Amino acid sequence: MIVLNTRRIGLIAFFTLLTAILAQITVYLPFTPVPIILQTLAVVLSGIIGSALVGFLSHSKVYMIVYVFKCSYGFGLILLLLLGMH
Repeated sequence: MIVLNTRRIGLIAFFTLLTAILAQITVYLPFTPVPIILQTLAVVLSGIIGSALVGFLSHSKVYMIVYVFKCSYGFGLILLLLLGMH
């Protein structure tokens, strides 16, 4: 059984916030046209510092927040697309 104690809930909230902040920072390298987004750093850190469960829950929460609040078609269409019923 997986127990979500106060420490894990705090880490989930911290890495959710860290991912949202670092996703806005882009690094352009001169030798490639593809920029590097620092969101990857937050994903790796959540797996290293937290655990696989903390990393999964913090990033699934980030993606759910983005899908719900950034989509102009509404919550119903998002559920249909996420469940594969399109």
